[in-house]
Amino acid sequence: MMADAKRRNLPWLRVKGTKVINEQGDEVNLRGYCVGGWLNMENFIDGYPGQESWFRDDIAKVLGPGKGKFFFERLLDNFLNEDDIVHMASLGATVLRVPMNYRHFEGDMKPFEYKNEGFKRVDWVVDACRRRGIYVIFDLHAAPGWQNPDWHSDNPANVAHLWTQKVFQDRTVGLWEEFARRYRREPAVAGYNLLNEPVCPRGHGGLAALYKRLAKAIRKIDNRHILFLEGNWFSTDFSEVESSVDRNTVFSTHNYAAPAFATGKYPGRHSGGGWTPAGVMFNRDKLQKIFNDSTAWARKHRVPNWVGEFGAVYHGNENDGCRTQVIRDQVRMFNEEGNHWSIWTYKDIGVMGTAYVRTDSEWMKRTRKGRALKDAWGVDTWGQKKSVAMQAVTALIKEAGRTAKRAGLKPDLGLLDWQATRLIGGMGLSQVLSRPYAEQFRGMNEKAIARMMESFAWRNCAVRDDLADALAEGFAG
Repeated sequence: MMADAKRRNLPWLRVKGTKVINEQGDEVNLRGYCVGGWLNMENFIDGYPGQESWFRDDIAKVLGPGKGKFFFERLLDNFLNEDDIVHMASLGATVLRVPMNYRHFEGDMKPFEYKNEGFKRVDWVVDACRRRGIYVIFDLHAAPGWQNPDWHSDNPANVAHLWTQKVFQDRTVGLWEEFARRYRREPAVAGYNLLNEPVCPRGHGGLAALYKRLAKAIRKIDNRHILFLEGNWFSTDFSEVESSVDRNTVFSTHNYAAPAFATGKYPGRHSGGGWTPAGVMFNRDKLQKIFNDSTAWARKHRVPNWVGEFGAVYHGNENDGCRTQVIRDQVRMFNEEGNHWSIWTYKDIGVMGTAYVRTDSEWMKRTRKGRALKDAWGVDTWGQKKSVAMQAVTALIKEAGRTAKRAGLKPDLGLLDWQATRLIGGMGLSQVLSRPYAEQFRGMNEKAIARMMESFAWRNCAVRDDLADALAEGFAG
């Protein structure tokens, strides 16, 4: 439970029309970071193969349950601490989106029994942010039963059971009710991001129904905090979302731009990769058109929009400055349109973060062989490099296309590409690699583990200065 009211120095927020305002009626711009990799770990952020739950299980098998728990506690202690919050505040950030894995708060074998140790972490980040003038948004990134099929919901099966099994919906409602009970009197919490990037079968109606149920349950306990609702299909499709779920609601789009993941020049023709073919011309006008299309629903319904995620992948080549220019153009665009935003992500091992673990750190040296094999096999779906998995997927799709053409049928080869990438690289190969990856830590004692985890501490990290400058400009803009 939060401390008494004397420690609170941030005013309550609420929605008015298309704006977010405080108790004095002043408009508030929520601009800041997502802190992926902390209460919801991700393979490309923290540096391991596959899903978080696999990695945790394999570490426990290699180090034993006691040292395994110590391993992850020290990682959490260092990944986000007071120094990080101070840095965000120094740049001018006003919000921190905290992605959360339900496993920190509830066990699968003890549903509806909530873990105080997880809430202690949340209490700490709310207090630290409050003292620096930063609002917090709670984001359920990995829901019971999984709201999407990907690694970032810690999904080991590639199937989103949340939409078809009532017990998982009941647990999701129960967890949000527990958050509402604990934080209903805390104004430093801007609100509740109910589900990250849901992927509900189109035409199913499950997303709108669950949003209604969640809103009703929360409002019986907490009628003040803002609800943040994302669209279907990784927060890109609002066709089945109702704008009237709750009066105090902000809707959230995600705005990952193809040139932010490329290796070539920007402005310029796309160098290929991701979801856009090579040769497409990208500049500020192109980004604006894509953004306008993604936010058309919010403008039509005159509701506030929050770009809950966007960001760039850095490749370590001479064109990395172009990736930051994409970010500069995006944040200027968001600000001009009056949108709130939070960049993905604050800290990692050198892929997207403003802060990143140094290459000469103990963590990076200890995991060097495992990370090299990850790259060779292509086990990370996000930011994946040319790899064994990609070569296999390319060959598979070409052969599938040839045989389908001979049969006179037209299967969705794009869907095959999407599925095969995740199933072969993101699941099959990564699961095989998870245990030998964990073996890299065999024989470490607690002192050595604690020293290695200090690699993630702010004082030992590097900062991508041009990105930090771009964001500081956006926070002030």
